[in-house]
Amino acid sequence: MHFAVYERGEQDGRIVQATKVYGQPEYGKMLADHAMPFVAEDRPTLISDADWFVKTSTEEICERPTMPIEVGRKIIKAGGSDSCVARGVPRQAFVTVTMRDGTVIFPTARYDSDELEIAISAPCTYRVMIEHWPYKTFLYEIEAVA
Repeated sequence: MHFAVYERGEQDGRIVQATKVYGQPEYGKMLADHAMPFVAEDRPTLISDADWFVKTSTEEICERPTMPIEVGRKIIKAGGSDSCVARGVPRQAFVTVTMRDGTVIFPTARYDSDELEIAISAPCTYRVMIEHWPYKTFLYEIEAVA
């Protein structure tokens, strides 16, 4: 049996522990005794919290949806008025912009628009990460050329 323990609250349904157990009929009772919300399903393999969540209204494991974001040109000219625009960003999503090596350019912040425009002053590549529960994390790169 596969057990998915999930979070209640801001990220309602986020799977915090996925366990596959064999021959332990009391495992669900133990989770319930510790007030841990869980769903038990017969599944052939473990699931990833990056791809799955628990729909708490029906207590079923569901695939996390993909954000309906469309990214314009990913290669732009550095230092000018050229920019990359992402449309369809969910309002209140968290946006983080880094370099390829992980250096943070714009720290994680809640974004309150459905468009994200980024211009880059010097030739380099930025990585953009957009997170909004329960959607899958959306990642893309913007390359600024000389």
